Amino acid sequence: MTPKGKFFYGYVIAASCFGIQAVGIGTYFSYGVLFNPLISEFGWSRASVAGASSVAFLLMGFLGIGIGRLNDRIGPRMLMTLTGVFFGLGYLLMSRLAAVWQLYLFFGIVFGLGLSSIDVIALSTVARWFVRKRGFVTGIVKVGTGAAGILSAIGGVSMAGRFISGIAIDRIGSKRVMLFCFILLIAALLWLQIANMLWMLYFFAAIY
Repeated sequence: MTPKGKFFYGYVIAASCFGIQAVGIGTYFSYGVLFNPLISEFGWSRASVAGASSVAFLLMGFLGIGIGRLNDRIGPRMLMTLTGVFFGLGYLLMSRLAAVWQLYLFFGIVFGLGLSSIDVIALSTVARWFVRKRGFVTGIVKVGTGAAGILSAIGGVSMAGRFISGIAIDRIGSKRVMLFCFILLIAALLWLQIANMLWMLYFFAAIY
């Protein structure tokens, strides 16, 4: 309960949990952008590269049960700090990647440990701060999972777009390609003004 006219700190908690969802799940989804670079650089199969993502996702799910129990005992701050270290360490170690077993260790296990608190702590914490608007605020926090999928889609499609535009420049010239790209950007931004469904946002991401 907050006295009338006083700022409710729960909104800071909700914004923080939104950021946790957006950064955490968004970073996980953006792994798809690394598929082609990893395959071309190391010659690994697509199944091998995808397997590391599956390990991280499964570890996130299994550890989430234990994280929930620990959250009740020691609170979210300690757990978020600990798992945040693993989260950052996983991507830091990815910069030294040289073998496929390292991919599974760095991304699948270390990064997976970091992911384990993303859903459990964000959603349970915000639920403790809100009573009357609990469902509404929880929904807003989960929207962070979706500003993430769309941003990943932009990154993934842009890879193909750069490849295609490079070929087009050689054939029709850079001015025409640039003009066409600006038309697409403007069209995408106009479309965004009327986008009110998830598929429309993904369509915006693809065009943008």
